[in-house]
Amino acid sequence: MSTASSAASQREVTFQGEDCTVEEALVIVTDALRSAINLLQSNLNMLCALEEQEVDAEEDFKEAVALEDSVNDCLDLFASHSKDLKKIAAELRGKCPAAAATWFTGHKAVRAAEKKKPAAAVASGMEF
Repeated sequence: MSTASSAASQREVTFQGEDCTVEEALVIVTDALRSAINLLQSNLNMLCALEEQEVDAEEDFKEAVALEDSVNDCLDLFASHSKDLKKIAAELRGKCPAAAATWFTGHKAVRAAEKKKPAAAVASGMEF
């Protein structure tokens, strides 16, 4: 077992209002996100297929709306879990020591400015 794996199985955090290990929280989140990604892909493919079917305009539209709702539900789940993971990361990071307060305030300001730029994801190494 790696040191990181061992630490994650022992370190407790608050996740969705409950105390659990980091490892437990990550399993819940990654499983949910994997399922949501699969559902998202499937629903978007089905939306594309509906366009080609053209069986009944009204029923096709209703089905397309249901698929779009499901896509949006998946995206809402991503957003929710992103917030959860940010809270976990901040909890694991811990409180800023007094000696680093000035640096940390500046660092947060730089990060906030970076996020306002359209290329923030690319600049931070999250290129897809």
